[in-house]
Amino acid sequence: MKDRSNISAYLPTSLAPGYIALNKDAQRLDLYMRPPTQEEWSIYNARFHKQKPCNNFHLQRVCTAFGCPYDHQELEPEARHVLEYVLKCSPCPRKSGCRASECFYGHVCQKDGCQGQMKGCRMKLDLHSVDPKMANMVLADDEEELVHGDVEGLQMPDENEYLW
Repeated sequence: MKDRSNISAYLPTSLAPGYIALNKDAQRLDLYMRPPTQEEWSIYNARFHKQKPCNNFHLQRVCTAFGCPYDHQELEPEARHVLEYVLKCSPCPRKSGCRASECFYGHVCQKDGCQGQMKGCRMKLDLHSVDPKMANMVLADDEEELVHGDVEGLQMPDENEYLW
């Protein structure tokens, strides 16, 4: 898809539980996620500056890391939305081939108009050329699992780095 001016309009907005969306090329698609509001960013940043939330605990409801240094206290709904959004803007190590049902990383850039060089975009060029139109749903493979250390060097972006 060359024209990315309105890519978010083509991404799926819902799926049957336990399934993931694929395009015609069997590349994984993410559900569309609306960008956080300024108020949501403020709530998240206040929380994040106290202690970084545990991604696994807050998004998968389980943390198996012994002595995990991250925050496990319940998140405000606004902070949870921003956490989900930030992680969807970070590329999954398995890219479009990921089939894990609970993967909280991104598999396609959702930014309307982004060509891979916008300030703040962490997605590689190949995740900008994924056709966003859902062609199929397949059962997720729950054998795959990401843990804290799988994405090394992941830095949390400043709210002003996102333009959508």
